Amino acid sequence: MLAVVRAVFIAVAAVLFVAGCSPTSTVVARAEQAGCRSVLAEYQRVATRTVLSMSARECRQDGDDALLPAAEALDVLQRSAWQARAAPFDTIYATVYRVAEAPDDVLRASAVETDRATATSRWGSRPADLDSESRRAGGSEAPWVLLFGAAAAGWLVVMAIVVKAVRAGRVVIVYVMR
Repeated sequence: MLAVVRAVFIAVAAVLFVAGCSPTSTVVARAEQAGCRSVLAEYQRVATRTVLSMSARECRQDGDDALLPAAEALDVLQRSAWQARAAPFDTIYATVYRVAEAPDDVLRASAVETDRATATSRWGSRPADLDSESRRAGGSEAPWVLLFGAAAAGWLVVMAIVVKAVRAGRVVIVYVMR
C-alpha cells in the first residue's frame, strides 16, 4: 500500500517538476552571455500575437564593464532573444532599468517593442525550424492544462489512500506538543 502511495507521489513530483521547467531559459542564458544582468523573460498572448517580454537590470560592455547606453542595451537584449533557440514569437518587448545615461535612476526604465518584420531586417531571419507554422500551431496550452489536471488527480488519489490508511489504523498520526 505504501509502495503505491510512494510511486504515485514520485510520479506527481516528476510531472510538476517537468511542468515547471521554463521555456525561456535559453533566452535568458543567451542574454546573460551577451552581458545583461538579472534577466527575466516571459511569453504572453496579446490578442493574436505572441509577445516575448524581457527585462534586464543592466547590460554591460564586454571587457571594460561599463554600462551600455539605453539604445545599445535594448539592442543587445533584443538581439540575444532573436538569435536564441526559443519558441516562436511575433514581438519582443524589452526593458532595461540601469543605463549609461542615468546609472542611478532605476525608476525610469528604458523600453522598446520590436515586431517580427523590424527584427528580421535588423538581425536577419530566425532559423526555419524555430518559426515553422507547425511548431507555432502546436503551441496550444491544452496539454499543459491536461497535465496539471492529471497531477491534481494523482495528488487526490494519494490523499485518498492516505486517509483510508489512517482510518484503517495502518498509519498513526503523532502530535507533538511543547
